[in-house]
Amino acid sequence: MGTISEEDKIMMTTGMRKREVLNKEMLNFLFYYKDGELYWRAKPSYSTPLDQPAGTVNGGGFREVRVNTNRYRVDLLIWIMHYGIIESGFKLAHLDEDKLNCKINNLFLVRA
Repeated sequence: MGTISEEDKIMMTTGMRKREVLNKEMLNFLFYYKDGELYWRAKPSYSTPLDQPAGTVNGGGFREVRVNTNRYRVDLLIWIMHYGIIESGFKLAHLDEDKLNCKINNLFLVRA
């Protein structure tokens, strides 16, 4: 049996299919990318500021954002916005090992 990608794990825990939310078009509709951060294009709630990076830092040290009541790591969303879905057998890593440095040139894939 093959290994499960980080994205597949997310999909299994949320009960969502890959194409429902996590695709380039949907993410580029919701967010714009600037200097390693995601920013909302429109306010998802009254209290959400548009001039600050989207999401919050989770207990594991990664920035997460909520989309349709599901939480996703920002680094994963940035990768998908630029390159598309991560294939099974790979996981996302950070060159400098800083979980909050989500600049696209700091992200790369490794075999899971």
